[in-house]
Amino acid sequence: VAVAAAECGVMMHETCSVVEGHLGTAVDNFETLANAIAGPAWRNVVVVLKNTCVLGCLLVYIQFFVANLVMLEQTAFVTRFFVVCPAFTALAMLRDLKQVAKLGPWGTVAVAGQCGAGPLGGIS
Repeated sequence: VAVAAAECGVMMHETCSVVEGHLGTAVDNFETLANAIAGPAWRNVVVVLKNTCVLGCLLVYIQFFVANLVMLEQTAFVTRFFVVCPAFTALAMLRDLKQVAKLGPWGTVAVAGQCGAGPLGGIS
């Protein structure tokens, strides 16, 4: 999978380079690329597909998040709508990640804790 993803990245880079050579301007996102190659109608198709993919990934992430909050000892409904939904709503209101950057060291500590808890849980 990683090799296929890397190959897709290489092909996108080459495509953007060719289009930039013809247009003379930078192509830095999928929408600009679709508009340059196929016109505004395909740009709209790319926007819809990209947003659908992001929403699908977000829904799967929310399901994983709810399933892993068993420590709250609540039903999935309560966990989903009174814990996860407000958290994701608050994160959705962020305009940039500068506000969350302050939490970076705590995230590093949490990752180290998870990495240590896995082997310890396997031993016991």
